[in-house]
Amino acid sequence: MASLGEAASTLGPQELEWLVEQTQALANRHDRVRSRALDVVRRTREAGRAGHDDDAQFVAAKTGRAAGQTRREAELAGALAEPPPVAPGQATGQPGPSIDGAGGGTGGGPAGDRVLRPLARAVDAGLVDADRALVVVRELEALPDHVTPAERLRAEEVLTVRAQKLSVRALRRAARRVLEDLGYTTAVADTHENTRVAAQEDKAWAAASFWIREEGDGTMTGRFTLPVLQGRMLAKVLQA
Repeated sequence: MASLGEAASTLGPQELEWLVEQTQALANRHDRVRSRALDVVRRTREAGRAGHDDDAQFVAAKTGRAAGQTRREAELAGALAEPPPVAPGQATGQPGPSIDGAGGGTGGGPAGDRVLRPLARAVDAGLVDADRALVVVRELEALPDHVTPAERLRAEEVLTVRAQKLSVRALRRAARRVLEDLGYTTAVADTHENTRVAAQEDKAWAAASFWIREEGDGTMTGRFTLPVLQGRMLAKVLQA
């Protein structure tokens, strides 16, 4: 670390950009190690060689991490362990978008001879972080039933590339309109997007809560969970 600090005075914009990108890739790969561990936990439980019945709670108890976070990690681990819906390249008859640095999907290593889905390969390479990967997973699962396996693979290829460039918020918006990339009409894409937004709003309201109490020492303590719009309204009132 000392040598890195000494080199700081000689680094230019390109070197700094490379340093930040490589640091993020290493952090992403670190998260992927935890995801693979969760996949092992799941497989061990399913094989009847473990005494727990909830992988997320088991890992949370052993690591001291929040159960909500480990539950999201377990969801992602299970999804990334799934094979692609069809053989790679069959979605369009041609190779999909380039997932730079993601490597192949077969051979030795952690996945053995299993063919990895495009998103899993990108996460393995550190090109996509857990938050963006989970957005892709959830939006792919929410695609209409009429979307074919080949189209689902194509959608995953498209979103895996975009996940390397977009913010989480922008990626979610793009994912909800991925039907346009598959050749569906704007009207079909609009209907799907509206359905997903309505589902998110319903889920947000179901999870909404608010409480506040006096502590008796001149202070008050509270906690809330609100939909984004209402949260912004509350923040504006409090800031005023």
